[in-house]
Amino acid sequence: MNNCSEAGILVILLLTLGLLWAGPVSHWSNAEKRTVCSSHLQQLYQVMEQYLADSDDWYPPSIIRKSTWVYWPELLKPYYKDFQQLSCPANPRGEAAFDSDDLLPSLFSLSLVSYGMNYYLSPSGEPSHSSWVCRRSLLADPTYVIILGDAQGRGMQLRPTSCWLQDWAPFHEQGANFLLADGHVEWHNQQSLGLHSPPKGWKKDIKRWRNWKTEK
Repeated sequence: MNNCSEAGILVILLLTLGLLWAGPVSHWSNAEKRTVCSSHLQQLYQVMEQYLADSDDWYPPSIIRKSTWVYWPELLKPYYKDFQQLSCPANPRGEAAFDSDDLLPSLFSLSLVSYGMNYYLSPSGEPSHSSWVCRRSLLADPTYVIILGDAQGRGMQLRPTSCWLQDWAPFHEQGANFLLADGHVEWHNQQSLGLHSPPKGWKKDIKRWRNWKTEK
């Protein structure tokens, strides 16, 4: 990352640390919660970078379907500095992660995960099991493809259709935060995330989700 990007992340981290000492999360403003959420997504990008370096540039599977299912947050466990990175203070699902005793380390729990992973990056688990599983180097435009984003928590996945249906998570001023494949975070409401074409209604912008250099 360049110096400007690193400086920007440092500023956000300092703001986040200040908030964590500011009292119970219920006392935080919406803007403060959105700032912490954005910071956590950027920290998860650094976690993902470490995973990619060890996996020959393959993204982790969103879910591995076995007798006991394994979800992407579990595959990244060796790389977290703090499990609280997986939680958004505006999401009731993750709020408890911020109200625990500050003197104790945060515990890993899938029930506190506030974010979903782009299903199309690796839906089935292993490169040999899916025609969609993706390496970072295959993304046509990393500045446009979503990796992670605010989610209700059902399955910890994001798909184009679910972002307007059961998994839409408008916890930040009627919108949600999304981490893009180049490491920056964007806020979107339902209209800006997709394409609106009245009177037919919402259309998914598939290039937000799967945009390969060579179509598979």
